[in-house]
Amino acid sequence: MIGEYLAALLGFTAPDPNLIQGYVEGDYLYVGSTTAGRLTAVDVREGDRVDAGDRLFGVDERAALALRDQARAVLTEAEARLGDLRKGKRPEELAMLSAAVDEAKAALAYSLRDLGRQRGLVGSGAASAATLDQAQSLADRDQARFDRAISDYALALQGGRADAISAQQAVVEQSRAALARAEVDLSELSRQAPGPALVEDILYRPGEVVAVGTPVVVLLPPENVKVVFFVPEPRLGALRIGQEVAFACDGCPSALRATIGFVSSRAEYTPPVIYSVETRAKLVYRVEARPLGPVQALHPGQPVDVRLAAVPAPSAVRSDEGVRGPLVVPPKPPTDRPGGGTTQ
Repeated sequence: MIGEYLAALLGFTAPDPNLIQGYVEGDYLYVGSTTAGRLTAVDVREGDRVDAGDRLFGVDERAALALRDQARAVLTEAEARLGDLRKGKRPEELAMLSAAVDEAKAALAYSLRDLGRQRGLVGSGAASAATLDQAQSLADRDQARFDRAISDYALALQGGRADAISAQQAVVEQSRAALARAEVDLSELSRQAPGPALVEDILYRPGEVVAVGTPVVVLLPPENVKVVFFVPEPRLGALRIGQEVAFACDGCPSALRATIGFVSSRAEYTPPVIYSVETRAKLVYRVEARPLGPVQALHPGQPVDVRLAAVPAPSAVRSDEGVRGPLVVPPKPPTDRPGGGTTQ
């Protein structure tokens, strides 16, 4: 009685067993360059809000432009060679082969007429059999020449061999792939925001040289903002993934709610204690909840108070000391250039 009187007199009240202290945390997105080079422009500032497709920064693209133009020229040459193989000889060459066909045709016609005359003369006895044999030989020769001229002209119309065309087609496809790669490399020098986000930090400035994969801009997407709090072991069984909790913070709108998306399976101690049945109330578990609705008023590191549903009976809470969880110092947002980490 005396203790309760002194507590009331000094303004002390019993802690609310359903109120848990927590803080806001963010999973940052580090956007870097896939190509080493000198920064030519940074198009955003800290605190800007960007949408999907907004340009963040650009890297010197002169070398990439040269490689793209070179790949385009190689493709043009390969396509021209393929077209030349497919369409056959040049018009001038086709004209020469056509003239050779006409010449062989005329020679064959003369030989056939002469062969007919010699047969008539041999039949009347005015010419010998040897003269007929010579005329037949000349006719056979001119027939062979005519057939060869026709074959050469037809082959010239058909173009290159099938295997030569197939090989050149492969060269064209390879050149197209090289051009596509060069265009991708060129586009990667100008990085855009992958989605709506807050620009949390800028790690490099125009004129500085960045390495491959080095983060340049740090983004905080709204879906990556979460509320982190620690619950004591006796309250863990009442929490479920997907369950809603209420939370509040200084200067924030009222009636804020979040959905639990993660409950750690590993316990942590508040102060160092001996593990026993009597002290298990000091065990706490990390819980993460995603806010419902806009998160503009929430900032990483900001303290919040999370209100859980009332426990079924007062005996469910073993110790007031373990209810509010440990006093956790929230992590600071990134301010230094990270030496590694995940980049976008």
